[in-house]
Amino acid sequence: MEHREPASIRPLPVILSNLAIALAFLSAVASCATSQGTAYAASASDEEAAFLAAQEKKEEEKKEEEEQASSGSSSSSGSSSWSWSTTPSSTSDTPLWTLFLAPPATPVYQPPREVGTVAVTGMPRGAQVHVDGLVTGFAGPDGTLAVVLPPGRAVVGASRFGYSTWSAEVRVEAGAVIRLDADMTPAAFSLAADGPATRRLDPRRPRRDGASSFIFKATAEGRAVTTVTDASGRRVRSLGQSDVDEPDFIVAWDGRGDDGRPLPAGTYELVAAGLGSDGIPATAGFRVELVELPPERASTMHSGYSGSILAPDATVMERGASQTALGTYAIVETTVTGLRGRAPLWYGVRFGGVGFLDAEATFSIMDGMYLGYAVDMSNLSVEGTVKARLFANDRVAAALLARASIGSYLDPTASGYPPSWDGTARFPGLGAGVVLEGRVDDARVYASAEAVGSTYYPGWGSGPWTTPGLFVWAYLRAGTDALVSLGQAGDLSVGASVAARTQPVGGELGFRPPLGVAAELTWYPAASPFALQAYAVGEWRDFGSWYFGGGLGVTMSF
Repeated sequence: MEHREPASIRPLPVILSNLAIALAFLSAVASCATSQGTAYAASASDEEAAFLAAQEKKEEEKKEEEEQASSGSSSSSGSSSWSWSTTPSSTSDTPLWTLFLAPPATPVYQPPREVGTVAVTGMPRGAQVHVDGLVTGFAGPDGTLAVVLPPGRAVVGASRFGYSTWSAEVRVEAGAVIRLDADMTPAAFSLAADGPATRRLDPRRPRRDGASSFIFKATAEGRAVTTVTDASGRRVRSLGQSDVDEPDFIVAWDGRGDDGRPLPAGTYELVAAGLGSDGIPATAGFRVELVELPPERASTMHSGYSGSILAPDATVMERGASQTALGTYAIVETTVTGLRGRAPLWYGVRFGGVGFLDAEATFSIMDGMYLGYAVDMSNLSVEGTVKARLFANDRVAAALLARASIGSYLDPTASGYPPSWDGTARFPGLGAGVVLEGRVDDARVYASAEAVGSTYYPGWGSGPWTTPGLFVWAYLRAGTDALVSLGQAGDLSVGASVAARTQPVGGELGFRPPLGVAAELTWYPAASPFALQAYAVGEWRDFGSWYFGGGLGVTMSF
């Protein structure tokens, strides 16, 4: 029987020979890898050097393109389309592994390939260049400007005061440079009146109605002398000499003569006579009618609406006009225990124009301070109102009323609070109504009816209600005033107003005391935006309870 060695056992010579063969194979592989790695590193260094050379060439080409373009191209509309590129910071002898561990490459700008250039020449220095209506830059000292634009059609134009305008339509192609010569010739000097040919002014009125700015359009540089003459051609005011160095030449006049006094009503001519730098004369003018307008009626805004101190009128302030008022009065009230004093202080703002409506809005705030005590903000009330014109002519006017007011002083447990002086004017709640006004020359009379809803009504505990709820009642107010001319001192308005409120709906029919009464004087100084006011106020509840008081206020019109 044949004897065999186990498969897992091999003779020692065989093992040694196999080990020698493995060592030889590993040595050969290591040698090959080393030689190939050296070749790859050399190849990488060569490619890196070629990359840097290409980058340097690109930068040289870029510098040449920038030297050909104008210095203003950097401010053109195409500047925002520059793209990022990178320049490696390594050198040819840098080991391969440092390419992966080195810091980020340095960024540089490169011009995009998808834009073109429009170069405009032949412009006067400082000419404004615009593309499709948008300003892109200004001509330099050499009268040129280069603009980088995306491909497509564009309208390129140039303008400058004193020269003719120029424009051209071009088609921009990527990578192309289009050169345009702007033929801008000097313009001849001329003047023209800008705006309505006839203006109306009242030199006794401030600001909007008492003065005006007159604009003349000029085509080139020069000088102009402006004068005002009356219907007979006599010069009544010299407005001086001015340099004309812009397209708009503006002159202001307040309707006064050289002596500083308001000129009498009539028709006048305001004429600007100019001489251009080119020696060409030109004239232009306006016709001005001086009239006597009634003053912008000042409002105390005590009642929340514009008008007299207790009653709104139907006059609506024109859009763009505004008014502000500040006032106070001290009142003394008789009671069974003696006298008590208060001093309401209020501030209001009024402005014309509410959205698309022919209306005015008023915002006012009032604090009822007790004399001899510290100011208590819990007596504060705030109100906002809107008055919208229904119709108006020289004799009759009508307007809608709407208001919303709040009072931080409300206390449902104190049925006698707020005090009675506030009752006819500034109770909190929502309201809406209508006012009518009649006019005869400088005198007016007006009356209003307004429905008001609130969760509070003074004296509710003395009525059929056991707890406060929603109360609805009406205000009836009326006023009158007349304007008296004081000549050079301005105008004086004398007025009076009354206000009453009804019992709430669901209670007794009739009026609820007190009845409010007021009288006021308003002085409108000539050519001043301010109006000074003095007023007396009072409320009558019954024969044993009434109060009276007086105070001052000031209104400013804009």
